[in-house]
Amino acid sequence: KQLDDMRWEIAVSGCWECLYTTFHLTTAKKPHIAPKLTRHHDDRSFSNGVFYDANGDLAVAVSKGVNPRILVDETAWVLPSPWGARDICQDLTDKTYYAVTNSNTPKESAYHRAAVSIWRKGIDEDRWVMWRQIDRAHADTCRIYRGYLWLTDQLNDAVIGLHLVDQ
Repeated sequence: KQLDDMRWEIAVSGCWECLYTTFHLTTAKKPHIAPKLTRHHDDRSFSNGVFYDANGDLAVAVSKGVNPRILVDETAWVLPSPWGARDICQDLTDKTYYAVTNSNTPKESAYHRAAVSIWRKGIDEDRWVMWRQIDRAHADTCRIYRGYLWLTDQLNDAVIGLHLVDQ
């Protein structure tokens, strides 16, 4: 997120090591990046994706481990098993959050049963609802661009675009 004309805050998910780490990037005459904060896990969990939402709050997808959950600022939601969020993003036009999840961990033997589900939560809603499910796919990341939710499908070596208006 942009802090001012010359400074940005960047967040990186920490996988098993930590929940996330933030850095400050300065783009003045001599660009410089420095670590700001590392937030460690309270338990043995795996954080897979982070991003800053429209309000500047940090959103974190914790996909597996002791406590799979979605965090936005300090509020946490748990999706029903087996769906642990791999990534999260937000549609800036209506502030709806989207999370991508997988039914199985990414190991070769699990791919034949793999399915992706996409969950969403409106800005004024307090629960996540499954929006779509795609069988025989495996996605770890999602982003919104020009009215589509874009997913990387590792199982089929493809990119999937889902129109947000088509429900």
